[in-house]
Amino acid sequence: MSDIFETLTSAKADYQLINVYQLDSDDFYTGIVIALDQQSVVLATYNENGIKDGFVLILLSAIADVELSSTDLERMTFRIKMVRKKQLMVPSFLYRELSFDEYAPLVEQVLALTFQERQLILFGLHDKEDYYEGIITGLGEVLTFSYFNRFNYTKSKKMTINMDDVEVIEFGGLDLYLGKLLYLSEPTHRAMVRIEATDMLPLFLQKAQAEDMLISLQPKDVTDNFFVGRVLRLTDDSVVMQLLDMTGQFGGYVGLRLSEIANIAAESDYLNTVDFYQQENKKRGLLVQPVLRADWPLKAPDLWPALIRYAQDQHHVLRMRFKADSDNSYLGFVTDFDENQFNFTLLDDDEDTEAVLEVPLADCLEIAFDYLTGYLLEEEYR
Repeated sequence: MSDIFETLTSAKADYQLINVYQLDSDDFYTGIVIALDQQSVVLATYNENGIKDGFVLILLSAIADVELSSTDLERMTFRIKMVRKKQLMVPSFLYRELSFDEYAPLVEQVLALTFQERQLILFGLHDKEDYYEGIITGLGEVLTFSYFNRFNYTKSKKMTINMDDVEVIEFGGLDLYLGKLLYLSEPTHRAMVRIEATDMLPLFLQKAQAEDMLISLQPKDVTDNFFVGRVLRLTDDSVVMQLLDMTGQFGGYVGLRLSEIANIAAESDYLNTVDFYQQENKKRGLLVQPVLRADWPLKAPDLWPALIRYAQDQHHVLRMRFKADSDNSYLGFVTDFDENQFNFTLLDDDEDTEAVLEVPLADCLEIAFDYLTGYLLEEEYR
């Protein structure tokens, strides 16, 4: 722990961007140290796109490693600069600066601040894999907590948390800000309505397009990703969706073969959550980043060739899945498209190698594009 404390002390003095990795978790935080004591550290954090994302307190005993230099940090530094250069939208409250009393424990100060402001926060607890979002309703050695589950409102409940079990506290980010607004609205539970992949699926997608329904689509062979959005275009064998990300902001587009759909949720608490966030973002002018486009750019009848031509002409980064390896997706650029196949140059952290795949158009299962991370990658590789 002493080595971690010394590293954090140095990073704080140099105002250095760092990655902090947790014990027993794949999660890590990228940010700047703004406060440090012998028990915990507070970071001003950034999300994967280099946009300010509130704060996190982490107990030093829960930290596995502190990274001061890496390809990932170089990429994040570039993205933070791009956010300023391209004037990406950042809600004004994310520029908040915090001051702490150096003679009082940081964890007690963060708990007091978030309690007084009735912030929606996220707890990471010792020996618990799950995180808990909600609002502190009482302070003490045992905290009283109103837990809010945005995925299933029926799981929300009153609970108690021992202060000694607290290892991580996230607070002040956009996601949590929107979550509090949703919590205060006292949303009504929506029973899950799921449509499984059958011959009736195209009929449902036609209905979803006609009624501008927000849906959640789960691809086959994919366990760690799903799409939330609206149907823009439907053909005999494919669908194109305009997506929303987890904060209800425009998230680009995805084209997907109908044969690759496992199921679709037409109603759920999470769909209500994302829709609520979208409406709140609209009110604040935060729905679409200025460097992205929200109008569907392709009108050509031949959907998949049009997607590839568009990506090649615009030099856009794509995230793709192929028949040969449908469990995984790949990032890259399209070149040399001859209407039947194309070269796909993979983006890799190792700049000394450049793998190029020859991909038949018929083998493409999924194409995602025009989302913010892709745009930032395009700028990085220009």
